[in-house]
Amino acid sequence: MTLNKRTKQQQMATLTEQLEKLEKLTRKTIENELFNAVKRIEKVVFDLNLKQLENTETSKGAPLINKNKKYSGFYTKATEEIALYENPLLPKKAGNPYNFIYRGDFIKGFKAKVTTKGVDIYSNGTGSGGKKVFFDGYNDLFGLTDENLKEVINTRLLPFLQKYFRDVLDL
Repeated sequence: MTLNKRTKQQQMATLTEQLEKLEKLTRKTIENELFNAVKRIEKVVFDLNLKQLENTETSKGAPLINKNKKYSGFYTKATEEIALYENPLLPKKAGNPYNFIYRGDFIKGFKAKVTTKGVDIYSNGTGSGGKKVFFDGYNDLFGLTDENLKEVINTRLLPFLQKYFRDVLDL
């Protein structure tokens, strides 16, 4: 009978210890840890977003089309010739889709802002004047397709959260 009481006391101590550990999992601490995790994988997110642009795909999975009909989405012979002279980071071949890389400002300007509603991706390298008009002509240029978002969640965020909870709870 004494052995049984000790077991119940030990169980109560273990339950009390776990409750104390659970108290560490406040909304704020989880939010901070998740924020830090997202910041650590920014490059992965940016790379997936850039891959979508290379595939002329919006964050909604639709074809990447500029609302401004001045921009066809494909390089012209004139652009190819100018590019030969100006030597951009990536070649501009007539007939190829835009690759969004000229001097690199757009790519270098990629940023992620974590908000209460999610993660906003944007670039502060969209310039002004004609360059800004060009970039403003696109809808859903920034962000991940559902498929890419699921990949990030399943391969990066869920494993992080599982490890975080196990560590906090000593499981």
